[in-house]
Amino acid sequence: MMAMNIEQAGKDMSGAVDKVAQVSGRPHVGVTGFCMGGGLALILAALRPDRVKAVVPWYGLIPWANAQPDWARLDAAVLGHYAENDEYFTPELARELERTLRDLGKEATINVYPGTDHAFFNDHRPEVHNAEASAEGFRETVAFLKEKLP
Repeated sequence: MMAMNIEQAGKDMSGAVDKVAQVSGRPHVGVTGFCMGGGLALILAALRPDRVKAVVPWYGLIPWANAQPDWARLDAAVLGHYAENDEYFTPELARELERTLRDLGKEATINVYPGTDHAFFNDHRPEVHNAEASAEGFRETVAFLKEKLP
């Protein structure tokens, strides 16, 4: 993760956005990702405001100060799912992102799930999986995407 070329990753993902729009026949798409993928989903949303109108990061942020996107370009609504006991992407950092986005007039909602750990959605990791929080977050994600991408 630390060696990733964020700029190149953004360009690569941008091609996927165009392909999804083409295949679906719809002008706008939503993106989601887990952990590093959540941070990359946020980067992609800021990079492609023309197509990405909804973004759902799951316990993922952009950990590098010098890799922060131009949040002013973001035109997607944001619904974030974060864990109360996350040592990587803490609830405080998630709330800081929410404040930053809202201060710019962006639509951003950050959910912090009590008693959960990083990767709580991952049912292949029973030591952190939280079925109740996962189900709630998934329901909210589907409703959010349906609302934002009619």
